[in-house]
Amino acid sequence: MYLLDYRGNAVVLPNTKQLAVFNLKNGLDIYSLLDFKRKCSAHYDLDLHTSQGIALFKSTLLACPTAKGNVNIYESHDATLVTTLYRPSMPFTPSL
Repeated sequence: MYLLDYRGNAVVLPNTKQLAVFNLKNGLDIYSLLDFKRKCSAHYDLDLHTSQGIALFKSTLLACPTAKGNVNIYESHDATLVTTLYRPSMPFTPSL
């Protein structure tokens, strides 16, 4: 038996009057709240068995998890990739 577990998320971008939505297929879509048309998209590999949380930083940057455990950071106004935060290959061990 195979159980699908799709969890999406969305956030309102107040400075641009837009809505950022995980499309649960291939990444992030940004829609205008004025006419509800898609303005731009950012496509990347998703892991549909984990929550596709989304975080908004100072209304200008979106943090989006990837299938490999990394986090992509996008501009909130046009979905341009700013940087990727890579998951360390080894678990973090604090120095004593």
